[in-house]
Amino acid sequence: MITTEKNGLSLPTKKSAPATDLRELSALYYGREKIGKTSFLAEFEDNLFLMCEPGSKGLSILKRDNNL
Repeated sequence: MITTEKNGLSLPTKKSAPATDLRELSALYYGREKIGKTSFLAEFEDNLFLMCEPGSKGLSILKRDNNL
């Protein structure tokens, strides 16, 4: 990436390349309760679930419960 210096700030001159592998992206899935969001996403490898509500007790997943 070539940069130009302006007022002490280095600015890019070329756009970055977009990710081509879905494993490089983050995603947020939302929707009505009991439609299978967690069950569907549990089928993918190496997911981390940030649980904001109960509902994953029947699944074997990597999760971080909200302990508020």
